[in-house]
Amino acid sequence: MRPYLELIRVYLIPTALADAWAGFFIGRHLASIASPEASPVDPVSIGELTLLGLLSAGAYAFGMLTNDLFDVQKDTDSATRRPLVTGEAATKAAWLLAVSLTLSVLVLCHLLNVFALGLTLLATILAYNAGGKRIPLLGDLLMGSCRGLNLLLGVAVAFPFTLDNLVDGAIPAIPAGLLALYISVVTGISRLEDRPYDRVTLCRWMVVLPGFAVFLAFFPGSNVGTWVNGVIFVLWLLPGLKTPRTEELAPNAPHPASSLVRRALGAIYFVDAGLLWSFGLGTAAGGVYVLFVLGWILRRLWIKSDQ
Repeated sequence: MRPYLELIRVYLIPTALADAWAGFFIGRHLASIASPEASPVDPVSIGELTLLGLLSAGAYAFGMLTNDLFDVQKDTDSATRRPLVTGEAATKAAWLLAVSLTLSVLVLCHLLNVFALGLTLLATILAYNAGGKRIPLLGDLLMGSCRGLNLLLGVAVAFPFTLDNLVDGAIPAIPAGLLALYISVVTGISRLEDRPYDRVTLCRWMVVLPGFAVFLAFFPGSNVGTWVNGVIFVLWLLPGLKTPRTEELAPNAPHPASSLVRRALGAIYFVDAGLLWSFGLGTAAGGVYVLFVLGWILRRLWIKSDQ
């Protein structure tokens, strides 16, 4: 079982849940604005949240799994510990799992009335994994789009887009676009891991990430919550912002870009929380922080169990 859990990066699934659930609460907020006669304090549907969580987790697992399946030949040379390379996970079983995840995601999309959007997400994931990721810029934007679409799925569950609410429905494209742009930048930085270390290039890339934290802190609707979140965002990134000189780099040391990418991926929670704070959704932002703690614990337990 463990090799297959490693294939889907189970310890990173809380980041996907944070995106989708952040979108859900933004959608609820927009729905209350679009229909003032509806009560803005209607109880949250636990059923919808659960199905949305399963949908988001399934799509994320599908993406991670198919990434390894398409890259098995490449990983034979560069990632020799991956389960498909070592044989701990059978390729046939992995493909069957991918098909099962696809069907499960589509069923959940139908139940939540977001079939077209969910199908678009799966298609974008496949476009990235099947070769799009090897194309600079296009691959970065495809990966960013996967995260942005995940957030939009959450919005659509709570606030279905129709011709009547088209203007209000365009609003969530802004937070989804910001999340997509952030992940596109992180994906661009991750490309540096496959190249010889270039301190100047890494420095140019890394200044963009704290810029997102500052931008979110002063995003329209900024408040004390967005400012505090921005500070936490920057503090979380700090350990990954180290750029040693080439001569200071120890032999066989991890590429400095790797540390920054890990930190930046962990900061997805603070992007989601910052967006929620900007809509005045402090309680929902608190839920994202809980997911951050859960994700951190899961990762620590996973690393410990592997030792």
